Formats: sequence, structure tokens, C-alpha cells
Amino acid sequence: MEEIMLKSALAAASLGALLATAPAVAGEQDGRSIHVTYGDLNLAAAAGQDRLEGRIVRAARKVCGVGSPTTRPRQIGTAQRNCMAAAMKSAHSQMADAIDEQKLGA
Repeated sequence: MEEIMLKSALAAASLGALLATAPAVAGEQDGRSIHVTYGDLNLAAAAGQDRLEGRIVRAARKVCGVGSPTTRPRQIGTAQRNCMAAAMKSAHSQMADAIDEQKLGA
């Protein structure tokens, strides 16, 4: 199954070790993670890329606690903002790899 794994924020730099078979957006703040699948998407097409982007954003918001019952929708803290930035940066890198793999037929 092709998937991107989202974890909460801090150790996005340690991502390389997690990329063996499934791309991942990673961090090790508290061990929470979410797998975002993309095996059903054609990432060679813009529509497939847009759908994956939406899945990643929703998963990052969930794993970072943005929009949770404990936060007001428009009031997120620095930790949540940093978590989202790290998760999205890592996810975009992995997404680019996944797109390249599909375009090359790997």
C-alpha cells in the first residue's frame, strides 16, 4: 500500500530512515501518527496531486491538533503552527518523490 505517514512535529529531519517503502511525514514529539494513502490516485495528473494535497492537509491538521475541540478554529499556538509547517514541508518532499515514482512507472 502506498502511503504517507504523518506524525506530530519535531523530528522531521529524521525522515530519511522512514522512507524505506512508504513515504512519511514524520516527527517524534509524542508518537502520534496518521497514514495517508495515495495508491488509488494518479499522481501523474494534477487532479490526483490535488487530492493527495487535501488528504495531507487534513491529516496534518488532525495530528497537530489544529481545529480540535481544545483549540478555537482561528486560534492555534506556536507549537501547532510549527507542527503544521514541519509536517507540510516533509510531506511535500515525499509527495514529490511519490509523483516522480509514478511518472517514471517505478
